[in-house]
Amino acid sequence: MRLADQISGGNYSASRKPRQKPEAEGLIIHAGGGTPVAAEADPSIRVSINGRVVSVDRNTGR
Repeated sequence: MRLADQISGGNYSASRKPRQKPEAEGLIIHAGGGTPVAAEADPSIRVSINGRVVSVDRNTGR
């Protein structure tokens, strides 16, 4: 154990010590909801010069 501490600079013994478990008190937990769904889609179709066709919703940009 002394050799391992000497090689690792003391990190071996530090890694063997029991760690403190995190407590949920005082933490802010975000459950993660999605973005709100738009009431209506506002579709837009674009055709580029090289012939690509792109369909997007103007409300969401997707």
